[in-house]
Amino acid sequence: MSENDNELQKKKMRGPTTWKKFKKKVSEAKSVQFDEMSRPIGRCSKDFKSYIGALARINVDINIDDWKKVPEGLKNTIWEDGKKEFNLADDKKKELILKVEAM
Repeated sequence: MSENDNELQKKKMRGPTTWKKFKKKVSEAKSVQFDEMSRPIGRCSKDFKSYIGALARINVDINIDDWKKVPEGLKNTIWEDGKKEFNLADDKKKELILKVEAM
C-alpha cells in the first residue's frame, strides 16, 4: 500500500446530516404559526424548518432532482411525520408540502 492509499483509509468522512432532536421523545406537539405566505414564523419556526428538511433528506432519494417527481406517498409520509412533532392543520398540507421543495 502506498502512503496515499493509507491516508484515504484513515481520513474521516462526514456522516449524514440529521436533526438531533429526532431522538428525543416529545410529549407534546409544538405549535407553529404561519404568515400570509405560508412561511413558518414564531418560536418553533426554525425547529419546524430543520425538522422538515431533515425528513426530506432522510426519506427522499438523492437522485430525485425535482420535488414534483417525489412520489405522493412519500410526501404524505413526510407530512404525517411532521404532524407527529408539530401541531399542523390539514388545510396547510398542500402549501407546506410545496414549500419543502424550496428548503
